[in-house]
Amino acid sequence: MSHHTPEKKENILNLYLLVGAGAGFFVGLLLDLGINAIIGGVVTGLLFAAFFYNALVKGRADA
Repeated sequence: MSHHTPEKKENILNLYLLVGAGAGFFVGLLLDLGINAIIGGVVTGLLFAAFFYNALVKGRADA
């Protein structure tokens, strides 16, 4: 009898969201329009990351 360990699927969505939020933060910071620009940049970055993940990455065999 062989023991099989179940495959662990890595949740790569967190990585995309972190990169999107970080990029949005720095874009908002570089615009130098205040805290609203930083928050808007983070939200926009998260939205773009989620769209990118769902539209292009999800469903690929190697993702």
